[in-house]
Amino acid sequence: MEERARFLAGGVLEVRIHRGLHPLYYKDGALHVGDTILESDAQRSTMMETAAGLLLPPIEEPRGDVGWLEGLARTYRSRVIIDEYTEAEARLGGLARLLRARPSYPAVSRMSLLRRLYPCIYNKALEDLGALDEAYTVEHRRLGIDPQAPLQGLQGAKRSLAVARVAVAGYSALHPAVALLARLPHHATGCTPHRLLVEPWRLLSLPEGTVSLDCGAVDRVVEDLAGPGYKCRSPNPISSSLDCQGPRGRVIVKSYMRMSPKWIPAALAASPVYSYRLGPRERMEADYKYLRALRGTVETPIVHHVCGDLYNTKMVRSYLEGRVILHSRSPEDWSQAGKGLASIHKAGYTLGDTNPGNILATPTGKTGVIDAEQAREATPRGMAWDLIVLTVTSIFYGAPEDLITTLLASYKDTIGKGPLEEALRERNWIGLLSIPIIVQKSRNIIKKTIN
Repeated sequence: MEERARFLAGGVLEVRIHRGLHPLYYKDGALHVGDTILESDAQRSTMMETAAGLLLPPIEEPRGDVGWLEGLARTYRSRVIIDEYTEAEARLGGLARLLRARPSYPAVSRMSLLRRLYPCIYNKALEDLGALDEAYTVEHRRLGIDPQAPLQGLQGAKRSLAVARVAVAGYSALHPAVALLARLPHHATGCTPHRLLVEPWRLLSLPEGTVSLDCGAVDRVVEDLAGPGYKCRSPNPISSSLDCQGPRGRVIVKSYMRMSPKWIPAALAASPVYSYRLGPRERMEADYKYLRALRGTVETPIVHHVCGDLYNTKMVRSYLEGRVILHSRSPEDWSQAGKGLASIHKAGYTLGDTNPGNILATPTGKTGVIDAEQAREATPRGMAWDLIVLTVTSIFYGAPEDLITTLLASYKDTIGKGPLEEALRERNWIGLLSIPIIVQKSRNIIKKTIN
């Protein structure tokens, strides 16, 4: 059969490309494949990229129809770049706009899906990550994508539906069978995959913390931070967070899928006044954004890692030391919380969910906030809603009236009584009419504070 081209894949395996429909098969010291099969796989993933995946590393020692071979590699790599970044946007939502990726990330991410098939070839390519970055910087620029801000540049590139990536991932369990049928040699398949082939997300970063498109990575992140043998517990049955402690420290793992339904009745109650986010991805995005924005005005946890995949959305953050206001019976703690909330409003933000279980009195004498997934830029009605939620939930959970009054008085002394007066307007309580006793008691406490 007529040979069209050949090259060395990853410096490990010679690939000979024949004209026609020659199946993927190892023989006489080389891997053979038909040009029709390779083209179809590179353009449409018809072979689950078991052939096209050989084009991911830099092509070495090309011979024959080199122009056709290099053009096919460019076509395939362009698809991979767009697929991988489109997948990142789908899984991370608006948070993807902050994403930074090494230029080699799309290639390494796709290699990770094929690592059971060509681990030795890919390992060799990853020995010189700088060269791989350089090769894919050229591919990014050919697409008009800034490799320093890939998700921004993607707006001007032709998008795919990332169907190819899903197909490769979905059928990756079949790759060992493909290797067997193709009789791939041990020097191509017998290596332990490079760490980046298992954890390609290490090539991604955010302004604060790391990010992955696979929430299975969370266990490794927590182990790195808390230490081996760490244990996690849930603070209460309706919490979306786990408190994880180990020999190295303590971190919080928050799942935005867990207990998501609880936001439906809250959103209905708030709808006349405040817009609550329901989707897990948009809540994670807001939490990340506002925990960072509020820092300096109040204390907030450090974000170590976020992830988004097909089934979950999570954040790993530092444990913030302090006394939870809800459980404190110290007037100083409640007064400090009132000043802290006023400072947040003065800075131009509202929290939306001012449950006293989310507010701390920290050892530094500042207020701590551990949940910002419903935070927004401040409006008069939003500030009023913060006061309403804080008063209602404090009463619901049994906080003494004098402590609630202490908090509101401290708030008034810091920012004035305008937001408290707005909070008394009837229109802001419409969604809470199903709890008339708590509503009446809350309104009385706010009135007393104003007067």
